[in-house]
Amino acid sequence: MSHLLVDALLRIGGVGDMSLPKSAGSFVRVALGLVLVALSLPVTLCGQIALYFATRRAFPGLKNTAFKIVAVRAELSRMGLRADPLSEALLRSLPWASPLVCRAAFGYLQLISAFGIRWHKYPLAGADLHNVPWRDVVALRTQLIDATLRESDATQLVILGAGFDTRALLPLSSMARRFEVDFPPTQAAKRAAVAAAGIDQDGAVTFVAVDFNKDSWLDKLVEAGFDPKQKAVFVWEGVTYYLTPEAVSSTVRLIAQCCSGTTVVLDYFTQELVRAELFPFISRALRAAGEPLLFGLGEAADDDAQRAWTEEHGLELKKHLPGGSKGARWGGVLSATVA
Repeated sequence: MSHLLVDALLRIGGVGDMSLPKSAGSFVRVALGLVLVALSLPVTLCGQIALYFATRRAFPGLKNTAFKIVAVRAELSRMGLRADPLSEALLRSLPWASPLVCRAAFGYLQLISAFGIRWHKYPLAGADLHNVPWRDVVALRTQLIDATLRESDATQLVILGAGFDTRALLPLSSMARRFEVDFPPTQAAKRAAVAAAGIDQDGAVTFVAVDFNKDSWLDKLVEAGFDPKQKAVFVWEGVTYYLTPEAVSSTVRLIAQCCSGTTVVLDYFTQELVRAELFPFISRALRAAGEPLLFGLGEAADDDAQRAWTEEHGLELKKHLPGGSKGARWGGVLSATVA
């Protein structure tokens, strides 16, 4: 539940500018909606707490941050910015929690769509790309991942640490082979939620359960039908900063062993955020929730570290979208290709 509390603090504190309506009528509607969202915050937090304990009982190894991406994507979908009805369906259909708990935990999504509240900008363009607020961290990485998949001619999609991401189930993913690699408890919960939501995957996704601390994820992936001699896109979203630098390097070097033209898209935080020198309450809240930040890429004032890092790991940097303002970066997202 820590991610929801962090988001609420950032929004109430005004980190990043929300898109304000231009007409008086729209302004009144949004203002009323903001009041209702604020009033509903205790209900939302109670719902998140209840969901946390229900999740712990059903899937002891599942972290609540697994819901972060799907919640924001459902929010973008509700705002009409990026269609993702499957994310909305998953949040309504968590079979280990009662419908009342799900409504309490994620009911704010209905409020923001009903009152036209736009926390996020999507897609980001022009000047917005040079000063991306923390609030739009998921929107920023979603944008580059979506663009990479649209432009790729790869035949395989691999989502590492997929969580509740619905991308492999959406028409956006035209790759013939799609794989989701994740910890067994997270994957079991995801599959249960997909079934409860009535989402027909028609065998489109191959689920590969891996204990990253014990198993070679690439060996498991090959056993499941992945062909390292065929081009692939690896999506590694919302994961790197929870791993040790050694684990991140090892994973990227394995990807670099795949055939030429294979691409990886990953997001990262800068060293300052990991060291709690930037947005310190984010790092502290995650640590308190048992998910400390461990890996940081580059310093907040260094926009060149990403290219050097990818080259060091046998990849060629293709695109890099940094977050925050120049000289004060909190992180970013990049795509890199096997040469």
